[in-house]
Amino acid sequence: MPTCSQCARGKRVCEGYGLRLSWPRENDDRRTVILKRPQNAANYGNVHIGDVALVHASNWDIEMHMYMSSYTSKAPTLRMPFSWNPHGLKEKELDLLSYFEREASRALTTFGRDPKLLKDALMRISLSENSPASTAVLHSLLGLSSLHRYGVNEQAMQLKISSLRALAKASETCFGSAEGVHHIAAGMLLCSFEVQQASCNASEWTWYLDGIKEVLHAACFKYPLTDEDRDALLSWVQYHEVMKRFSIRHWNGGPSGLPKIMTSPSRFKDRLGKHKEISSDAFVVCQKPSASAPWIGVILASLSEICDMVPAKPCLEKMETWELDEYMNRVRILDWRIRSIHVPTVEERGSYIGAIAYLYQLSMLIYLNRVTRNVLNQDTKMQEYIGKAFTLLAGIDSCERHFPLYIIGWEARTDEQRAIVLALLEKTKKKASSRPLFLVEVMVQAVWAQDDLAEKELDYWDKVTALINCCSVLPSFV
Repeated sequence: MPTCSQCARGKRVCEGYGLRLSWPRENDDRRTVILKRPQNAANYGNVHIGDVALVHASNWDIEMHMYMSSYTSKAPTLRMPFSWNPHGLKEKELDLLSYFEREASRALTTFGRDPKLLKDALMRISLSENSPASTAVLHSLLGLSSLHRYGVNEQAMQLKISSLRALAKASETCFGSAEGVHHIAAGMLLCSFEVQQASCNASEWTWYLDGIKEVLHAACFKYPLTDEDRDALLSWVQYHEVMKRFSIRHWNGGPSGLPKIMTSPSRFKDRLGKHKEISSDAFVVCQKPSASAPWIGVILASLSEICDMVPAKPCLEKMETWELDEYMNRVRILDWRIRSIHVPTVEERGSYIGAIAYLYQLSMLIYLNRVTRNVLNQDTKMQEYIGKAFTLLAGIDSCERHFPLYIIGWEARTDEQRAIVLALLEKTKKKASSRPLFLVEVMVQAVWAQDDLAEKELDYWDKVTALINCCSVLPSFV
């Protein structure tokens, strides 16, 4: 290592070249910055440091102070420490568990239900006992918490792998209803893990759903469900399953000579083709509708009917008269069923859940009209639906559910409408409950570009299908 002349003269060991900090010498004006006392500064007199009293307060105390001072309208929740620790969690794991309870659980993609209810159910299941099935739930929960807090990191991936190993070990023995609930919870947390990281390399989230449906098909679930935890879990599964079926309608396995928005290994398509697709008949939905939001099941059932009853890109010109009449009657019935859904009233739409419910209803009406090529001649109604949808988007603070953002965002034609969508996306990104919105932004703006470049109006099915197939993996609309 070379030595410098200054160190040689000072008889010091030279540490090489680099940045070193030293305290400025007294009266060295070139290296000192002096803070001048403001003229209007308060005169505290001769106050000694021993006279200062420190306030011992936590972040909860500050939040409570803000609430008591009327700066916020929501009182903070006093959280008790975990007294039951069957897994012997260490400090870092307990910190992740606490973070999941406070923040990460808000990103759980539920529909029409308070994520807090699902969070409470998952916490109870993960800490219920020290078994392989319970360990799988806990580690998948901690992995999701780590992913939400730090992004993609080694700790999150290790917890995911540990959860899969515990789940495989738990599957070696016969299980009943309680163990089945553990398998469902672990599978959905792993599914949420993949959706949260918006992986461009695989579609594991669909495989977890198929595995959960196999568990649901077991004999132990062939009876009406009354347990609150199982009801919350199955509602969660049902929502993801319906959204998956909607995605499959427009996705044919990925790019085929089209520019890729995302890339993935070539092995993905081979594995997807070999993967067993479980019949929808094997999917057990909740038997007990939510008392606070009875429209949840009706909306999901209506969207499922669209996937089942409306064929892909109908060729109306080649239909016989009786075929066209039958097709129109089918669409008319679906349209009536969607319009008849009793969603929250105008006064109740001030709540977030009510607004999202109405957005889903409008989105389904818009999609049904577009995908059936306006066979019912509802131009006036369509403009009314679109106008109401954009008015609602402009009036809410966020929209964490992607399905309405896609369907309504694709309808933006004017700069004002597009500005509403972009502004809502920016506001949603700031929410702790928001998932990555990269794909939503790319797909919505890609549709806008194609609409602007086209000399005439593009066929809705062709446009949406072509753009969705630019994705190398099956996109999630949850």
